[in-house]
Amino acid sequence: MPFVNELIPEDEKSKFDFPVRTVRTNIHPTLYKWVIDRDRNAFLVKTHARGLFDDSGLEEAEELVLVWQGEVTKLRGKWGEVTQEGRGKSLNWRIYDVRIPLALAAEKDEVLELIIEAFKARSWPYRKEKYESIEVSIEGPVRIMKELEVEK
Repeated sequence: MPFVNELIPEDEKSKFDFPVRTVRTNIHPTLYKWVIDRDRNAFLVKTHARGLFDDSGLEEAEELVLVWQGEVTKLRGKWGEVTQEGRGKSLNWRIYDVRIPLALAAEKDEVLELIIEAFKARSWPYRKEKYESIEVSIEGPVRIMKELEVEK
């Protein structure tokens, strides 16, 4: 079964063992939906949305986690919409600052593939049918986090 978009069941939220900043944006709290692949025991969920400063000014970015095999990979993503004449809308996700746990270091490539699959299924805002195409690029850095390493 591929990744699917779903509302997060309330009883699942209490099982999350990663930090989540539940803030209201528009009408939905951060812990609203997830993208889940039950066959592979993997899901992607947004843990926070915030503005980030870069060379072009303030941009909206999302902090997310991919949980796979019980291990938490943290990452950030930014999206952009492009309308191409005669081709409809395209959604482009830029994924960066991927922090893979040491336990999944040997499966790094598979973790990155899961991230790409999950984002293609997730779309934005969970409405894949709105887009003609969805592109996902991992732009780095991709780091393996040591178990005792303190994260910023």
